[in-house]
Amino acid sequence: MSHLRGYLDGNKVHFKFNNTQEEVSWLEANEKELFDASLLNSDELNQWAVKASRRLFGQDSK
Repeated sequence: MSHLRGYLDGNKVHFKFNNTQEEVSWLEANEKELFDASLLNSDELNQWAVKASRRLFGQDSK
């Protein structure tokens, strides 16, 4: 969920939720967009996820 929020919010890294309730509230507010197969399977999301994961683990995000 944190990776989807980071992507949708235009951040370069995964979003860190403060607690479970915040995460559930965000999921409920964005469920239509989050369950869109074209978003989940998009090349843009996949490329963002690789770069964000590399940043998370301190690797070069080329």
